[in-house]
Amino acid sequence: MINCRALFQGLLLAGGVLGVAPDARTEDETAGSSEPDKDTGAEQTEPRARESTRRATLLELGLDGGAFSRTFEYADDLFGALRPYELEAAGFVALEGAYFPIGAGDLRHIGVTGRYEHAFPPVSETRDGRTFDTRSSAWQAGLTGRLPLGDHELGAIVAYGRHDFEVSGDEAAPLVPDVDYEFLRLAVLGRLNFDELLLGLELGDRLMLGTGELEADVWFPRLSAQAIDVRAFVGYRFSSAFSVIVGAELRRYAFSMNPRPEDARVAGGALDQYIAGFAGLGFSLEREPEPKNPKAARAVNRDGVVQ
Repeated sequence: MINCRALFQGLLLAGGVLGVAPDARTEDETAGSSEPDKDTGAEQTEPRARESTRRATLLELGLDGGAFSRTFEYADDLFGALRPYELEAAGFVALEGAYFPIGAGDLRHIGVTGRYEHAFPPVSETRDGRTFDTRSSAWQAGLTGRLPLGDHELGAIVAYGRHDFEVSGDEAAPLVPDVDYEFLRLAVLGRLNFDELLLGLELGDRLMLGTGELEADVWFPRLSAQAIDVRAFVGYRFSSAFSVIVGAELRRYAFSMNPRPEDARVAGGALDQYIAGFAGLGFSLEREPEPKNPKAARAVNRDGVVQ
């Protein structure tokens, strides 16, 4: 499993070492960029590194949609009595956002974030022709932090979330357990900005707090679970505020059932996997630049006198 907790700790350590955004410059670096020439009295301007054109983010919104597949299968089904579940394709829509309320200092890169997804899975049907209604949704909410690196950035997310998938109408003879995954998500992200081209990658580790019906006495009361997610996208920025993206995502829940001979159902483990493709529209609102330090903005005339 991807150790996102270690990556997350490393990102926080990097932020602590850097202390400030890399695009910040000291007063001496700003004020000392021009000096009078001792022989001619003309100003000499030292070459400066290219500055980032990006400013601190105030608000981010995203709307995307696409299709996903689901595969739920067991390992070591000793009695062959457990049904796997396979969904080839279903649609979904999602809305996400991030808001950074603090306007100054290093804390301007700390904000709140959230995402909600609603899926439209088709009616589930058994081999003998019986049909059942199906529903699925997911959401998460928490804190996010960003570490600007010029035009690019690293980030971290700590969020609480839930993800459910239920088949209704099979209560008398359940086809598969209804899952309601509850988790604490630790994630790291990276975003690269090359003028209009955008690239993004997000790795998440889901610390499982509950699984819903799957851990009930009639199913697998002693199970243990772990989960990861991976999300990648490529995008095109067609204005300063709007962009379009396309990408893919994987969510993988793995279980050890820890069965006993007297259990109603016996299996060694199970895997619940979701693979999605999506396209969407993004909106980003940047803050106005902070007022420059008056000391850093002072000019020096030809005689070396500060004005």
